[in-house]
Amino acid sequence: METSTERPAGFRTFLIVWSGQLVSIVGTSLTWFGLSIWVYLETGSVTQLGVMMLAANLPRILLAPVAGALVDRWNRRWAMIVSDGLSGIGTLVIATAFLTDSISIGLLVIVAALISSFEAVHWPAYQAATSLLVPKERYSQASGMVQMAEAAGQLLAPFLGGAFVALGGVGILIAIDVVTFAIAVATLLVVRFPRPPVTRAGASAVGTLWQESVYGFRYVWRRHALFALLIAFAAMNLVLGFIGPVFIAYMLSFTTETTMGLVMSCSSCRRAAVTT
Repeated sequence: METSTERPAGFRTFLIVWSGQLVSIVGTSLTWFGLSIWVYLETGSVTQLGVMMLAANLPRILLAPVAGALVDRWNRRWAMIVSDGLSGIGTLVIATAFLTDSISIGLLVIVAALISSFEAVHWPAYQAATSLLVPKERYSQASGMVQMAEAAGQLLAPFLGGAFVALGGVGILIAIDVVTFAIAVATLLVVRFPRPPVTRAGASAVGTLWQESVYGFRYVWRRHALFALLIAFAAMNLVLGFIGPVFIAYMLSFTTETTMGLVMSCSSCRRAAVTT
């Protein structure tokens, strides 16, 4: 953990970090939208598209139960720097494969799974850092801004991604994503996070990695409204996960990438409006 008498005020530090994460989220969304199009157009297989999308999400889901406990043991800022940096390297590997004409579905699946694993650590660290930097009276504002950044990726990526793919191919999207990861890491390098306070609940949960993970499950289970909300979100995401590959394949069967991106951006408008 680190402290610095020269660090910016908490909310200003949050704004710096948030701006870098906003850019990175949009860049990453562009890349995976473009790669989804590329996989289907290259293979014509919904199954292979579904496998890639599964690889991009399953590791994050499986690691989620222990990721929070891991982040509690680490420096939040460095957890974000390392995860963003490694994700950027993974994206650079894909970009290199495209440039050297050695790209394959197998490589995409492996890199997608690795990046998903890094994101499993990144998001708990980001959320913990937000509550660490922002005063309690501004929690709602900060939470809304974080959700708005995620909504921006859902809203902008399909439209911009479809246009960029039509103009210059998937390679340009991947190049943009590499740059956005660099921006995210740069914003984290110029700030400092304060030392997290030790609360009574936190002190009571200290133990092995397994014990701390189980404590998190028990904490949510005992709060029935929160548990029900998590189940509802999980069910909704599961349904959307099934629809995603089929929708992409269906749209590309009779229209262009640009039109499909526009339709997907329009479908995200309502969710983005509700979120923000």
